Amino acid sequence: MMYSLWRHFEGLCIGFGLIVLLSACGQPLSTKAATSPHTIPTPTAATTKVSQSCPVQGSARAAVMPAMSAGKHANLIYTSQSTATNVSYDATTLWRYDTTTAGTTKLVTGNISRSASISPDGQWALLTAEIENQWALQLIRMDGQELQTLYCAPGLDEATFSPDQRFLAFVWQDTDPAAKTFGTTVYTLDLLDLATGKLQTVYSGHGISNPLFSPDQRSLVFVEGTDPSSRAPLIMDVLNLMTGKQHAVLSAQQAGFPTLALWNFTTARLVSSSGDWNSLIPLKWINNNGLLIRIGRLASPGSVLRLYLLHDSSKDASQQQNNLQYITANDDPHNPCEDFDVTSDNQQLICSHYDYYAGYAGEKPFPSVIKIRPLIGGTFHTIYQGPSGSISVEAISNSTLLITGPTELLWKMNIDGSGQVQLMTAMEAKEHVQSTICHDSLYALTTYSPDSGEIKLAVGSLASGAPKTIITTQDILTFVGWTQM
Repeated sequence: MMYSLWRHFEGLCIGFGLIVLLSACGQPLSTKAATSPHTIPTPTAATTKVSQSCPVQGSARAAVMPAMSAGKHANLIYTSQSTATNVSYDATTLWRYDTTTAGTTKLVTGNISRSASISPDGQWALLTAEIENQWALQLIRMDGQELQTLYCAPGLDEATFSPDQRFLAFVWQDTDPAAKTFGTTVYTLDLLDLATGKLQTVYSGHGISNPLFSPDQRSLVFVEGTDPSSRAPLIMDVLNLMTGKQHAVLSAQQAGFPTLALWNFTTARLVSSSGDWNSLIPLKWINNNGLLIRIGRLASPGSVLRLYLLHDSSKDASQQQNNLQYITANDDPHNPCEDFDVTSDNQQLICSHYDYYAGYAGEKPFPSVIKIRPLIGGTFHTIYQGPSGSISVEAISNSTLLITGPTELLWKMNIDGSGQVQLMTAMEAKEHVQSTICHDSLYALTTYSPDSGEIKLAVGSLASGAPKTIITTQDILTFVGWTQM
């Protein structure tokens, strides 16, 4: 999974777009549910009817999930959002592309969100769609069948499967009727049992986001205080799914939360405070208790984005000073990091540093570099240095990296910097890679040409050879993931 420190903010500048760039490189598709403390539901019989209409307000439906035979072809799942001006909304289509047959299948079209996700078993897509003047949580099987609505609310966001596919955690929003300020939004985090349709409210407040199940599914982490209009402090909570108990593991109100020095124009001096951060994101569980998190202040210009390791999520916020380890940041005075990734065994941190403002205002550019070090601490050492310009890195295995950069547009190399293999060069001088996503020996990428406004989606082999362009469009393309059929 590749993350970006700087580009989290870059996505925010273009209308709260992609917040985290994701890739699932070098990891086989799951064909069975993960080990779980819960009973895994038996697949529903194929004869059970499904409904696309909204259930009764405040209630949810059990999921109807008949299994289908899994094939051996790798399939890329992506969305395309129309930019046509002759429709009342920006229609979005969910697509499946078979890399073996080169066939493309339309799964569903409508006013749906581009932020769809794939179930752990790879057979279902989870999406949100606008129906009946509400937003609906919907499931659709990868063959385009069994489209169904599970829940409806005025606003929906942040839906995620549990590892065993038994539960959905999701955030929905509504206007607070008791608020004195018009438009104040109340966020609610709910837990839906897909086997029974039982709905449990975990927490309700202002600015709830980023629910994330632990690998053993005994914990659910989420963040509150992310709505800037509420002026609520940033807090990271952990719900114990075995006991139902909840505690704050990080809090900007407690001692030991990272501070940020900002210039105070009234006093004409730098003032350090823990209350000036406006972003807190749990990025990844590194084990059943530890979390990789990002704390940031998103601003223009001068965003500050820092990476930390939370060692033990069972501890409360009063112990955060000894529970939180600084890793790196985009403003680190010694080893700044714009993009980073962590190997799948959570042992190595790979960091890229480049001159974001290269060529602006006569600034002399500096080379782009990729560095590596153990995640929990140690010395960075450089494994690559090249021309100035944006460069990002993804760990597609514990020993192999996928690089996108300014000249050799896409290439791979070993984690020690050896064995560089160029996979692709720009098809035109001003064509830029937007995003990449990998599976086993395959990769997919989108490129954008600012001159023509065209976006291309291509699929290629990590072994060698030029990628094959499968679509050229001016629609907005977003990767969802991979499945096998």
